[in-house]
Amino acid sequence: MMVWETIARYLLHGLVVTLELTIVGFIGGFASGSS
Repeated sequence: MMVWETIARYLLHGLVVTLELTIVGFIGGFASGSS
C-alpha cells in the first residue's frame, strides 16, 4: 500500500478540479461581463 502515491493522486485530482473550476468561472464571468 503506497500511502504517498494515494496522497499524490488525491492532491493532483484536487488541483485539476480547482484549475477546471477556475477556468470555467473565469470564462463564464468574462463572457457574461462582455455581453
